[in-house]
Amino acid sequence: MTEFKELTGVNEKNGRFIPRTYEFLFLAFQVLRYEVDPVRKEKISAHLKSTHNPTGTIPNVEKWSSTDDATFSKLGVGVKGPSPAETQKEEPPALTQLLSINDHTKTRAIVVMDIVVGRRERYEKSKEVSAACKSLEKARKKVKKLKARLDTAKQEAAEMESKVSTAEEEFSKCSDVSLATKTASKVVEKKKKVLEATLQDFINYKLYYD
Repeated sequence: MTEFKELTGVNEKNGRFIPRTYEFLFLAFQVLRYEVDPVRKEKISAHLKSTHNPTGTIPNVEKWSSTDDATFSKLGVGVKGPSPAETQKEEPPALTQLLSINDHTKTRAIVVMDIVVGRRERYEKSKEVSAACKSLEKARKKVKKLKARLDTAKQEAAEMESKVSTAEEEFSKCSDVSLATKTASKVVEKKKKVLEATLQDFINYKLYYD
């Protein structure tokens, strides 16, 4: 598309260039200021031209109908402008291209806005998903740590059970030894008493023979 640039400055005869938009404005001002309005047709009315009626008779006058309105509605007021089709035909190609480019730009802007909104929504969703994944990873690490602690606790419990069983066995052995010691001490006590009695008898016999 070729760009349209208005001339600025002066020409060879030292006359200043007038932009084309200003020329259109000057032409419109000249038409409005100096051209005479077209002569309008006299409107047919149902009213009497004069209220003076010396005879007193009322003439027969036709009433105003909707058909008369239809005929007068077709008449234009002032200078008749060009039809929409003519104005559309008279539009320069640069203007039509500019309008088409403007429409295309609007549609592209709408598409770009939709793309931006969709990307923003996807970005927000990806942030939420990443936060959820991070929380799940933290929970998995905590579960692994708890499992390791549970395994160590089980090992410690097994070791304590083995220690308790060995302690019970040693205690049972010690109780057996204490029982044997008690029985042996009782036997020794009895033998001691028997020896004491024998010694006393021996002493008595010796004294008797002396």
